[in-house]
Amino acid sequence: KNYGSALDEGVLHKFCEDFSLTNKSSEWFKDNRTFYSLDTSFHQMIVNACQNIYLCQNYELIQTHNERFRFMTGNLSPQRLKDTLLEHLSIINACLKKDWEDASQTLSYHLEQSKQAAFRLIFDSPGNNHITL
Repeated sequence: KNYGSALDEGVLHKFCEDFSLTNKSSEWFKDNRTFYSLDTSFHQMIVNACQNIYLCQNYELIQTHNERFRFMTGNLSPQRLKDTLLEHLSIINACLKKDWEDASQTLSYHLEQSKQAAFRLIFDSPGNNHITL
């Protein structure tokens, strides 16, 4: 909400175009690594825009764990990948409209959904006793 104006509009348009490629012939459905790479870049763009050194440093510390959870939840739930694409598009569209309140709310929603997916992976999976934190 406070740093949305620091986002590059051209980069947002490119992410919008990339995240809109959700048909069955797109790369997302052939190889999830393409999605994870773009997802990581999208998250990094948002973090970098905040210009808060402490937030950036903490994001760097948890990024590997975050990527592992995104990979695990996406591989176990193709629906989560589709939902993530839609959530990212909602964030981008709000940013392109410069509606920072909506962008903030859609980002919070996305983070909450991602957190819930990670918790479901850990606590609701059969045989979850092999997953350690």
